[in-house]
Amino acid sequence: MYFFKKSFFLLSIFFLFELSASVTQKDILLIHSYHRGYKWSDDISKVIDKNFDNRDDVSLTTVYMDTKKVATPLYFDRLFELYDERFRNRGFDLIIAADNNALEFVLRYHEHLFKDLPVVFLGINNFDEAMIYENNMRSYTTGVVEAVDIKKNIDLILNLHPKLKKILIINDHSRTGFAIKRDIFKVLPIYKNRVKFEYVDNIEISNLKNKVINLPKNTAILWVLLFQDKAGKYFSYKESLKEIREIANTPIYGLWDFYLGEGIVGGVLTSATAQAESASIMVEDLLKGINPRKVPILTKSPNKYMFDYYELQKYKIQIPSSIQNYEIINKPFSFYETYKKLVWVTIGTLS
Repeated sequence: MYFFKKSFFLLSIFFLFELSASVTQKDILLIHSYHRGYKWSDDISKVIDKNFDNRDDVSLTTVYMDTKKVATPLYFDRLFELYDERFRNRGFDLIIAADNNALEFVLRYHEHLFKDLPVVFLGINNFDEAMIYENNMRSYTTGVVEAVDIKKNIDLILNLHPKLKKILIINDHSRTGFAIKRDIFKVLPIYKNRVKFEYVDNIEISNLKNKVINLPKNTAILWVLLFQDKAGKYFSYKESLKEIREIANTPIYGLWDFYLGEGIVGGVLTSATAQAESASIMVEDLLKGINPRKVPILTKSPNKYMFDYYELQKYKIQIPSSIQNYEIINKPFSFYETYKKLVWVTIGTLS
């Protein structure tokens, strides 16, 4: 009997080993356009890590291109040389390209670095399908488009502030800033008889602060980006906003969720987590062997109404009933709101 039990145990171990060995591990490379510590990139990585990093059937490698600080043609050539040396003997199964610079890098060097590998992109501004139809790249590529909604945000600001006379739009000269600038100036003529706009994107932070502190009443700020000012001073995603928030007497609205909790009231925000969750579903499909061409590109950006409770209270802003689906951060705990059903069931039982 002991012999049979021991034999059964050893046989079970053998079959478990064979089963685990039969699981083919997929190797994914996530390429970020920006740097670790940039909240947009960090939020994307949190979702991708959650979905893939601790799985036995997936190995995830993440690299950062750091193109918020340097994005010259020579730099991209040097990155190619570095990645060629680093990944020459790695058998990747799929590439995730986060934001424009990463996607353009992957497309440019696909034949040399990532030949025949499927690509899932996300966070792409001003998406032009032509870029992935060149060299038949649509056969390998699908993903999620990122589009800020300028019109919806201006409509929201005017809805929340019906007596508003002016909106100051703050932007920078980054690549993303230029892309958003084109979208902004397409929309502004719609409002020429409703509100005045002032657009700044090439100004030193000290001069910008003077402008903001002297803004008249019935003014709001639409914060786009400010990573580098006219003097060349570089800011983290929240440093420049913090400097403006500290001296502003007018509400500030934004376009991206990584600014929520850093000083903006809110807005119709482009969400890094929503982008990454949508991209993760596509990654799963491609890992199962589905052809990227059969996975539709998500061209409608998954944006959401989001607000900061502290900022709503500071400016005494009420969210209108016409906005039904939204999120609020920093809201104090409410037993009734959290356990509303339980409260009413209890009341019904006692009555």
